Amino acid sequence: MQGIGKTTLAKIVYNHKAIVNHFPFRAWVSVPQESNNVNTLLEDVGNQVLKISELQEEPDGKDFWVNKMNKFLKENKFLLVLDNILTKEAWDTLKEAFPKTTNGSKILLTTHSRTVASHANQDNTPYQLRLRTKEESWRLFIQRAQFPPDNLSPSHTEALKEVVERSGGLPQAIEYLVDKFSGKDVTALDLRRVPINDHFQNGCNFEIPTRRLIALWVAQGLVKQSDVEKETLEDVAEKYLSELIGLNMIQVVQKKINGKVKTCRLPNALLELCLSKCVSSDRQLSDHFNKNDASFAHIHGNNTTSADLQRYKRHVSFLSFDTREGTKPEEDIENFLRKAISSGCFKVLKVLDLERVFRPQLPNAIGNLIELKYLGLRWTYLEMIPSSIGNLQKLQTLDVKHTYLHTLPSSIWKLKELRHLYLTQIYRSKFAHQPSSSSLKNLQTLWGVFVGEDNHLKDGLEKWTNLRKLGLALQLPSQQQRALAKCVVKLNNHESSLFGKLEIPSIISEFPQSLSNLTLSASGLKNDPMPALDKLPNLKSLCFYSGSYERREMVCPRGRFTKLLVLKLWKLEMLEELQVEEGAMQNLRELDIRSCKELKLI
Repeated sequence: MQGIGKTTLAKIVYNHKAIVNHFPFRAWVSVPQESNNVNTLLEDVGNQVLKISELQEEPDGKDFWVNKMNKFLKENKFLLVLDNILTKEAWDTLKEAFPKTTNGSKILLTTHSRTVASHANQDNTPYQLRLRTKEESWRLFIQRAQFPPDNLSPSHTEALKEVVERSGGLPQAIEYLVDKFSGKDVTALDLRRVPINDHFQNGCNFEIPTRRLIALWVAQGLVKQSDVEKETLEDVAEKYLSELIGLNMIQVVQKKINGKVKTCRLPNALLELCLSKCVSSDRQLSDHFNKNDASFAHIHGNNTTSADLQRYKRHVSFLSFDTREGTKPEEDIENFLRKAISSGCFKVLKVLDLERVFRPQLPNAIGNLIELKYLGLRWTYLEMIPSSIGNLQKLQTLDVKHTYLHTLPSSIWKLKELRHLYLTQIYRSKFAHQPSSSSLKNLQTLWGVFVGEDNHLKDGLEKWTNLRKLGLALQLPSQQQRALAKCVVKLNNHESSLFGKLEIPSIISEFPQSLSNLTLSASGLKNDPMPALDKLPNLKSLCFYSGSYERREMVCPRGRFTKLLVLKLWKLEMLEELQVEEGAMQNLRELDIRSCKELKLI
């Protein structure tokens, strides 16, 4: 990708003191971009290598330059940098001029093309640059601009982070910002007006959570089932993602502490290609609330006819990015879906993703979308979903996290293919009826469900043996908690848990060994849980939120928690001492302490 820093890195190597001392002869060659003419290419490169002001003899075609460079370089231990080779043919032409030596001479080349790199370096894996994450770009900018971050006002910091983020992690763009602002007195408004897109990027480049992207791939049937035992479609999709990142076809924006990708986006060059080649599709529909889009009038207009909508008969996905507030988004979505479905459209729709659309109203006719596999309603703040959702027999993911949904319709138990169910525990989302023994046997994720005395899920957990991620807000008497805990212990594939009030603290010692992420909130623990938790060999993230621990002391035992990467302590009002004994938490990457006003670290 242009501007990612290939040439910059090569120059650092080329000018390093150790390199200068090691190679008696060095030459930097900017390979001409118009390299179709062999003679012209060799002449241009020959002049840069030999640095001859006047030739003693008249150049006579290709062989002249090949022989001249071969003879000269053979006598030296050399380093050649060939910057920006575009084609395999250009390399094949040039390599004839470079002698094969045994004296430790080296050739370093930079190229946009993975094909060229592999062709020129067949014995080794080419070194491939990646774009910086947001956090890495911010650290580099602060370091290079020599800003004292502690002295910046919140508004300046926010504006600076915003403009650095817009740089897309490109070193050239960051250097441009450094030159523009270093040592200057600028306002937050000045920062936000920087025309960085005019210099380095064209158009907007939206990032997407990998959680959402992977779910979309799986729903659209783009992921093949693995032969590896216990490897899910989502696991396979993560491998696809890693491969695409390795090919620079997807750019990492943010990473989680455990190293997994949190958000990503298309690199600018690929985005431009997609926008030029794939603006519209007869199979996928995206609403960006852009009046220039052909679909705008159909989704947001008042005069859409059944004939207008026939173009959507074979669509497999509909994603809306209409993030306006007010009543218009909900009205537009409801009207469009109702008209489209009643007109016989969306019969093969697999994905309906309305994430962050403000309170979209779903028509009861949504139950007619019998091929639907993904229904994304996260951050929509809707208050209800129609009971006809039970007709969506192929639905695999239902995401209603960050909504005002209190009660799920009983028809949800009909969704036999459902694998991921995200609710919002803060609003006490609960089920209208208890699950039957045959319900949701494929469930892998159950997150954010409220479990009260009349709604305790025990029957379901006993059958959901494939659960890997479980988030429960508990308000149960001790007897029912004990029964629930016994079910949780049996979940052999269990990786993540969220628990509320724990009437029986000893339940902690019964958590499954496979657990890697644990969050406790309002759990009311009276005894230090760390001696029990350090028995979990795979624990990587441990979070204590408000009201989860009610004692003055917490001790991390010597040499324990060897795999723990994240420890969060939030609003533990009684905690005064955190003792971390020698050798404990040696791999910790993030320690996040908030509003623990009495805490002293020992």
